[in-house]
Amino acid sequence: MLTSLPRPSIILRISIGFCIVVAVIAVSTMISIGYARKTIDNVGTLTESATPIVQTNNELDLHLTRATELFQQYLGTTKTGELEQLAREIAANRDETRQRLSRLRASLTDIDGVQAELERVSNLEDTVGRIDTVMDDTMARYRRSLTVVAGFETKSTEVDRLQSDIGPLFDDLLLSLDDDYSLAIAYEFYASFLGGLMIIKDIGLSDTLDELSANEQRFSQWDQNHQNQFFSFTQLAMRYPDARDFMQAAQEITQLLNALTLGTDEAPGLIDERKTLIESALGYDDSLRQLQSLQTRAGEDLRALNTFAQRYSVATNNTVSANLTNSLTAAATALGLTVVVAAVVLLLIVRSIRPPLRRLKRALDNLANGDLSHPIRQHSRDEMGELTQAVEQVRRSLSVMMSELKEKALEMQDSAGHSQAMSESLKTRSISQSEDTESISTSMLEMSASVREVATTTDEGMRLATQAVDEIEHTVTEINRNLDSLASLRDSIDQSVQSMESLTREMKGVESVSTVIEGIAEQTNLLALNAAIEAARAGDQGRGFAVVADEVRTLASRTAESTAEIRETIENLISGYQALSDTMARNQSAVADSHEVSRHSFEAIRQFRQRITDINHLSQSISHATGEQGITADDISLRLTRIADVTKETRDSAVSASETSQRLGRVASELEALVERFKVDNANPGE
Repeated sequence: MLTSLPRPSIILRISIGFCIVVAVIAVSTMISIGYARKTIDNVGTLTESATPIVQTNNELDLHLTRATELFQQYLGTTKTGELEQLAREIAANRDETRQRLSRLRASLTDIDGVQAELERVSNLEDTVGRIDTVMDDTMARYRRSLTVVAGFETKSTEVDRLQSDIGPLFDDLLLSLDDDYSLAIAYEFYASFLGGLMIIKDIGLSDTLDELSANEQRFSQWDQNHQNQFFSFTQLAMRYPDARDFMQAAQEITQLLNALTLGTDEAPGLIDERKTLIESALGYDDSLRQLQSLQTRAGEDLRALNTFAQRYSVATNNTVSANLTNSLTAAATALGLTVVVAAVVLLLIVRSIRPPLRRLKRALDNLANGDLSHPIRQHSRDEMGELTQAVEQVRRSLSVMMSELKEKALEMQDSAGHSQAMSESLKTRSISQSEDTESISTSMLEMSASVREVATTTDEGMRLATQAVDEIEHTVTEINRNLDSLASLRDSIDQSVQSMESLTREMKGVESVSTVIEGIAEQTNLLALNAAIEAARAGDQGRGFAVVADEVRTLASRTAESTAEIRETIENLISGYQALSDTMARNQSAVADSHEVSRHSFEAIRQFRQRITDINHLSQSISHATGEQGITADDISLRLTRIADVTKETRDSAVSASETSQRLGRVASELEALVERFKVDNANPGE
């Protein structure tokens, strides 16, 4: 047999090719995973940094705008409750703004090369802090101005009250003056006073510091002139005593006007309060301009940060797109390379397997055609070589087997003839045995039917005996219950007799008591009679006692009559209970006799139940024996039937064996003809 150099096995070649393909796929997968990891990192950076920066900037813009709105609302209200609520909302908005700034700084810290943006965040934090400071100062100034306005309004109200108070006093003064000179001095003084009030009102209406300063100078000049006129009016008051009240009131009002306008050590005056309001108004404008400037600067920083976030988002998106493109390119390249490598490996494996398969196919075709004379040559030592060697061994084995099969076919043909003769003899004996077995089976079936009839009769007798036992058991139970009832009735009658005797004794006791009551009634009657006699002897003084004695005697008579009726009733009851006691005694004796008769009946029925039970047990034994006999007869009949069936089967088998022997002879002839068709290598059949 031809041999060649050993080749790797087919499984090893397939495994090596599979490992190469897997290695190529693994390398391409690692490259794709690397690009995918970069893509994921970039997307994570975009999600965790760029997008939050834009979102935080927008939120900061909204919070700054909200702070401005709340600040304007704060400056536009004068109610204390609303001011406190707006102050809390402004503080909460500041906390939210600081949190957004901290989040913005944290988002920028995760990005490299953003020092300029971090400086912008620092500037933005500084700007927001300055905005908060300006707002706090302005709101504090506004709260102080509200306090000043409240005081200013109070002082203005006080000035109006003074003006209304001085008018009636001046009218009274005019009525007391009688010359023109005095009237002129009074009118001049009153006009000066009214002029001072007008200057105070002008001070309250001043809008600028210059106007306030001019009104302040007017008030100082008025104060000097008014003091001179007050001196002239004092001389007038010395000549007219009625003018002294007006002069005193005018002096007090003038001092109060000076205090309201110029102020005191304890409280500022209208001039100082108005100056504070004007300065606050000017400060509001400066604060608003400063806030507008700071908000503009904060808006520029936010826009710059938004621009950076947008640029960073675009750059990150471009990086993600590039990584995705590289990943797709690497995946496509790896797929193409994998297909090429797999095709090359498959081609090499097919080329190494196809020639041995063709040779093996030709050898198997020869075997299929019955040609066992051509040996199969082996050209390799792999799995195909082992398979070729196995087919060659099969060819040799078939060649040997065909030679031996030809010899065995001749022997089988001789044996088939001998078997056919024996089958004919067995068929004759089986037919005779089958007829005898069928006759015995018929007799056993008749005996089994008789046994079953006896068993049925015995079962019916046992059923009737069992029913009789059940009825006797029921009768015994009823008699036993009757005995219990009679015993209970006897006990009840005994208790009734005892109760009647006790009641009779009690009745006799009541009778004795009624006798005692009757005696007491007679004695009471005698006592009442004696009392009536004594009352008759006493005359008119004993008349009332006689009436009482008469009533007592009447009551004693009625008591005696009632006692007699009670004794008669008790005697009747005693007679009735005595008769009833005699009747109950007779009933007690009758119940005792009935109980004794029932007990004897119970004993007799119990003995009868025992005899019936013995009969039932005997019937059960007979039924059991008859049942076993019937089962045995049925078993014998069944076995005879089976023997008959087996005999029939044996007869049929003998007939079939005879036919089979004939067919076996024919098959042996045909097998010999088939073996002759195979070409056997006669030169070396044993190799």
